[in-house]
Amino acid sequence: MKDEQCRKLNQYKSDATVMVTIRCMTYNHEPYIRQCLEGFVMQQTNFHFEAIVHDDASTDGTAAIIREYAEKYPDIIKPIYETENQYSKHDGSLDRIMDAHMRGKYIALCEGDDYWTDPLKLQKQVDLLEQYPECSMCCGGYIAKQKGISDKKRICRKGKMNYFQFSLNDWSKFWYTKTLTVLYKNEASFEFKRNISRYFYGRDVHLFYNLLKWGNGIYLSDYLGVYNLHVGGIFSLKSSEQKVIDNYNCYKELFELHHDDCLRQAYLYTILQQMLYDRNKMNMFKEGWKNAYLLRDKCKLLFLLLPSSIVHFVLNLRNMYRQ
Repeated sequence: MKDEQCRKLNQYKSDATVMVTIRCMTYNHEPYIRQCLEGFVMQQTNFHFEAIVHDDASTDGTAAIIREYAEKYPDIIKPIYETENQYSKHDGSLDRIMDAHMRGKYIALCEGDDYWTDPLKLQKQVDLLEQYPECSMCCGGYIAKQKGISDKKRICRKGKMNYFQFSLNDWSKFWYTKTLTVLYKNEASFEFKRNISRYFYGRDVHLFYNLLKWGNGIYLSDYLGVYNLHVGGIFSLKSSEQKVIDNYNCYKELFELHHDDCLRQAYLYTILQQMLYDRNKMNMFKEGWKNAYLLRDKCKLLFLLLPSSIVHFVLNLRNMYRQ
């Protein structure tokens, strides 16, 4: 199956001279883009890498800063300047533009409002994926940063080995990281690119699902970068309820397209979350009941049909007991 995918991948064939292409999209990130670009140019590697930095017609000083770095580091920073905002078209043009420039054996992700802190990030991740060629992606720890709030460090675990592998089944139960830490095999993304026109609620979850169908992921237990939460962020400062709605839409779409049992559990979890917020509780119950195969899932659905006051009282009591 993988050989067949690779055979079909001619249109996405990588350039043998470029080991890593960094995919960076930015819009009105003037307060953040300099730190982002510094994270790219400080990388210490024994291979060639490049950063495709796409400015989506910013109206602030973002493009001027990118030009400054492109002139100073022409072998690394490869800019694309738009005169018309592509994201707002919602016609796939942004992905088509970026995909045409993704020529590295590996693709690293980092939006213009986030940044890397480890100068060996790319080297560490490439070394791991070269060591385990059957794996599709590598991610790691990060620091969540919000103005006025102390930084929160997010890391899964540390042990004798500073990395571990995880599968599609693991990922369906636990969200490991943020996009800014991810590096993946270009060839492993073929299925995602093939399906992208079918995804209305396209988000990172769709990419990671398709990558992990190709092969396991590797989690590196190092802090690799900073995830900035700010008012201009598309997802970072959405309300908790809106994030629940978004997650439901994403997993429902993925499950209905792929009917994967790993996705079924993640999809059911988003239904339970919807019910906690009292959103269309009976409709959500029916939808969940139709797709729940396990007795424990059916019991959870029945429990959440109880009046909200009882549900929240029981959940709070359980949390207090656990403490």
